Amino acid sequence: MNMFIVVSQSVAIMFFIGLLGFFIAKRKLIPTDVLDLLSPLVLEVALPSLIFFKIIKKFNPVDFPNWYLYPIYWVIFTIAAMIMANIFKCLFKKDFKEETTLSLVFQNALFIPIIVITEAFG
Repeated sequence: MNMFIVVSQSVAIMFFIGLLGFFIAKRKLIPTDVLDLLSPLVLEVALPSLIFFKIIKKFNPVDFPNWYLYPIYWVIFTIAAMIMANIFKCLFKKDFKEETTLSLVFQNALFIPIIVITEAFG
C-alpha cells in the first residue's frame, strides 16, 4: 500500500508541475525566451547533477543489496512506456503523433521513476 501512495504522489507531482507550467505559459508570466533557456538548463544540467550528487553522497550498496536491479526495472518500465505510447498515439491528430509519443515516453520513463525512487528510498 505504501508504494501505491508513493506512485500516486509521483503522478500528482507531475500533474501539478504540468498544470503550473500551463498556467505560467497561458498567463505569459515568464517570457518565452527565458523558458527556452530554462528548459534545457533544468533537464540537461540541473536534474542529472542532482541525481549524481545524491548517488555519490547518499548511496550505500550495503543498504540496498539488490541495487543492480533498479536500472533493469527502469529499462523494463521505459520499454513498457514506449509500447503504451505507441498504442495510444492513435488517439491523437496526425500532426501531433510523434511529439505526443515522445512526450509520453520521456515524461513517464524519466521523471516518474526518479520521483518514485526518491520517495521510496530517500
